[in-house]
Amino acid sequence: MTINKTSDYSSSMKKTFRNLIPAFFIATILTGCSAANDRGMLLSQGVVRIEPATEAGYDYRFSIINGFGMNYDLEKKQDRARAISDFLSEKCKSTQMIRESSITAGTYLSGGRKKLYTIDVKCRQK
Repeated sequence: MTINKTSDYSSSMKKTFRNLIPAFFIATILTGCSAANDRGMLLSQGVVRIEPATEAGYDYRFSIINGFGMNYDLEKKQDRARAISDFLSEKCKSTQMIRESSITAGTYLSGGRKKLYTIDVKCRQK
């Protein structure tokens, strides 16, 4: 009786890859959905707030607290502009930052400053 280990190994590898392919596609799909879910989570937790304007000259007041695990470095103006564009993408074709301010709202356990950014935004409607 001859045992063909190469054949057994090859068969085993084929089964493994057959099982990995669906897992890969599911992971890819879930990763694509994570940005939308992150935005929803940040809105529901109050990390991001979007309110209609209370005076003339802008359309929305956008408030965001810097934090860990975000895809934005809010210390950089271009990242704040990108965050605004991302969060208002369903309402606005393009956005323009009109006026902004920030206040230090405490300190994280890591020693980093917790900052609240408030930005008045002009929106070009879709």
